[in-house]
Amino acid sequence: ATVRYYERRGLLEQTARTSAGYRQYGPEVVRRLRFIKHAQALGFALEDVQRMLDLRADDPAACASVAATTREKIRTVRQ
Repeated sequence: ATVRYYERRGLLEQTARTSAGYRQYGPEVVRRLRFIKHAQALGFALEDVQRMLDLRADDPAACASVAATTREKIRTVRQ
C-alpha cells in the first residue's frame, strides 16, 4: 500500500503488471524507495523528499532550496 501511495504522489513511477498481475520493480525503483524511507526516518516530510528527488544539477534554485531545507532539518535533529 505504501508503494502505491508513493506512486500516486509522484515519488515513484508506476510499474506495469506482469501477466499474472504482479508488479515487478527494478533496481532504480528500489533505490528511490530506500531513499524515501531513509529521508522520512530522518524526519523529512514527503514534500521535502519530492524536492530532493526532483533536484536537477542544472537548476541552481532547486539546489539552494534543497540545501536550505536540509540545513534546517539538521538543526532540528541536533536540538
